Amino acid sequence: MGCDIITGGGPGLMQAANEGAASRPERARSIGVRVDLPFEQDVNSFVEMAFEHRTFFTRLHQFVLVSDAFIVTPGGIGTPTFDVDGTERRVRVQGGDLVVEAGGEQVVSPVTTVAAAGDLLGLTPGAPDVYTAVTPLQPDRPLDLDVGVVAALADWLAVADEALRAFGAAHGGPDPVTPQLWPEHFDLAISLDEVNYGASPGDDDHLLPYAYVGPWAVPQDAGRDGSWWNQPYGRGVSAEDLGDAATLVALFEQGRSRTS
Repeated sequence: MGCDIITGGGPGLMQAANEGAASRPERARSIGVRVDLPFEQDVNSFVEMAFEHRTFFTRLHQFVLVSDAFIVTPGGIGTPTFDVDGTERRVRVQGGDLVVEAGGEQVVSPVTTVAAAGDLLGLTPGAPDVYTAVTPLQPDRPLDLDVGVVAALADWLAVADEALRAFGAAHGGPDPVTPQLWPEHFDLAISLDEVNYGASPGDDDHLLPYAYVGPWAVPQDAGRDGSWWNQPYGRGVSAEDLGDAATLVALFEQGRSRTS
């Protein structure tokens, strides 16, 4: 293309873009712009020129300042790649659609009912055997997705994923810690040293998205007035009071220091 490639310098799609640029050094420079958090991962190995920022705002400002064009990739809420009868598959909800990628092909279908989604995926709808469902299964009940809410939820879980990976990289040992999207609560979380760290889209007790620290052994003063542990299960903080991944990491660090 004859132009430099600049990314956030991280893994996944960012690494793939940097690797492509690094493979043709005569035509492009491979650049990474990272944020200097205590537990942020280093830039990927294909970055030839790296810049560091102390805040996400100045990092974004550099992206906008030096770029002549932007590539926006599909987002949404989805699964990692998994194998079905020898075929790699990924599934995600993007806007109001269910997107299935398998065998190099992509199928897009509107989200209408649980039954229709099951037919598209070749699965029988139902809760896994690891817990008892508390809501009835209504496979033919129409599903009316608010595209704006889906996008906001995807953004919140993306921030949480970044924070959980950074926090896990700092404390999880040599093996990478992968955040898990739990089907029974639809929260994104990890467990370290018998403490759950995660982010929820909201529930009956918290109607809006929030992040939490939940020790397996609940502190004796949990839920009491004046306690740092402000919920019966541990600590919960509204997404409105957190902002970006750095503030989530700080919350998780506070929780870890109080449970160590």
